[in-house]
Amino acid sequence: MGVAHASGGGNNPVYLNGNASCNGLGPVSLHANIGISKASGAAGVKTWGVAAEMPFGNVTGHVETFGAEGSKPSLQVGARTQITNTIGLDGTIGRSNSETIYSVGVKFQF
Repeated sequence: MGVAHASGGGNNPVYLNGNASCNGLGPVSLHANIGISKASGAAGVKTWGVAAEMPFGNVTGHVETFGAEGSKPSLQVGARTQITNTIGLDGTIGRSNSETIYSVGVKFQF
């Protein structure tokens, strides 16, 4: 459970998410989540997501779809890898609301 806060904004939504993962399917891992987000004075909006990932040598590929009540689902595919023991890279490409989404991430582990 959490609260999101935007600087200068007074409408801080509260959210609750539940996550489950299954790693016992050979090399494939499956993930699912459900949740709800509620802004002050507004009705709660249900959220969901499902994903699968599978390693291919040093790279792990993944596909996921997620959405919120009253909106079209989003779909993404991507990959991640470890550059060193403490630095990882990931990237995705997807579609949401008829738009293409790109993301690139760097993870620092300590």
